[in-house]
Amino acid sequence: MARNGVMAPATSCMVTFSTIMLRLFFGLSLLLLISIAHGEEIDTGNYRAISQEVVGIIIIIRDAWISVVNTITSAVITILQGKF
Repeated sequence: MARNGVMAPATSCMVTFSTIMLRLFFGLSLLLLISIAHGEEIDTGNYRAISQEVVGIIIIIRDAWISVVNTITSAVITILQGKF
């Protein structure tokens, strides 16, 4: 989707969002590994809080992707209808 080496804004946005999500995933994984290696005990209350935060993050990511897909779909429909 690149023209003359420049990405389209929607593609650039998706790449940036994907990069952020990958960094978040690996960062949280690294944090968990450090916590386990350090030998700190994690009680079940923390597991519940962490799982609720993860579910909240997943919902935010899902809603963001739905918004991106809807925006791209409406842009494509507008272009195909010749209203651009």
